[in-house]
Amino acid sequence: MRTLARIALGRATTFTPGLTASSKCLGRRNETNSAPAFPERRNRPGASISVKEHLYGIASVKAALMQGRRPIYGLYVQKEFGGDVDRTRVSDLLNCAQQQDVPTLRLQKSMMDKLARERHHQGVILKTGVIVTPKMHSLSPVVNGRYSVNLRDMTSVEHHSRNKYPLFLCLDEVQDPVNMGSVLRSSMFFGADGVIFSKGSCSPTPAVSRISAGCMECMNIYKVAMMDKMLKVCRSNGWLVICATVSNSSETKCVSIYDVPKLEAPALVIIGGEGNGISPNIEAISDLNIHIPASVELPSYIDSLNAGVAAGIIMSSLPHVRSQS
Repeated sequence: MRTLARIALGRATTFTPGLTASSKCLGRRNETNSAPAFPERRNRPGASISVKEHLYGIASVKAALMQGRRPIYGLYVQKEFGGDVDRTRVSDLLNCAQQQDVPTLRLQKSMMDKLARERHHQGVILKTGVIVTPKMHSLSPVVNGRYSVNLRDMTSVEHHSRNKYPLFLCLDEVQDPVNMGSVLRSSMFFGADGVIFSKGSCSPTPAVSRISAGCMECMNIYKVAMMDKMLKVCRSNGWLVICATVSNSSETKCVSIYDVPKLEAPALVIIGGEGNGISPNIEAISDLNIHIPASVELPSYIDSLNAGVAAGIIMSSLPHVRSQS
């Protein structure tokens, strides 16, 4: 019986620590109770984004500042803090903003809540450009741990595998921001090299970044128009296609996560959406279908975990893909 590896190979400004505003704080209130305006800042190298959004939450804001993937316009900080805000973490964030000469401005909680659309912002909101999500075409063969992400505009991005074999998660119409954020956080924790989401999936919004605890700002994220065609090209380049499905005893390719064979090849793991799961045309391409067995007997109307939880469990069950070379 041929191993999966052989199959793959055969397919050749700032505040002081006391949180008081400094003389460098920029921006001003207007008379209409709308958000105060920061002076326009030149976009960072490689960024040509004019659309602005408000990123909130300490982890997400700090990750955006540290990663430098977005143009940064300014940092709003809540004037008075309650018990739900960690002052030490806010002070650390302000020091980070000061080092990058990011203008800061204090606002009342009511205005902060409005900017964050009543979501829990932890006292900090970053005015920033929308994160760029490249449109992907395919993945090249892996040679000595190196490979390229080929983009639709005929350019490519070079990558080096984080582990022995690269691992990408593909989200097939995952529409819930909570699931998207959870998948990104699990992907970062378990060493995935990137996340690819289909045209019908949730966009990488500030809510997703907040739920991911800033991992969205760090992960390699790509979107694809036709995932089935992308998977076929990747498969021909030596990548294994693995679908996370509901257990089906009649499906010979479907195995428990506890019985996954050794995978000596790069892999793409597909997670289905909340409604219909993985599309049939994608499942037909799969080299291996895997499922997470329940520990107890479940009612007939409950047959699966949500996408975020499932992704974490599946990635933790693939140590041979993630093992260091």
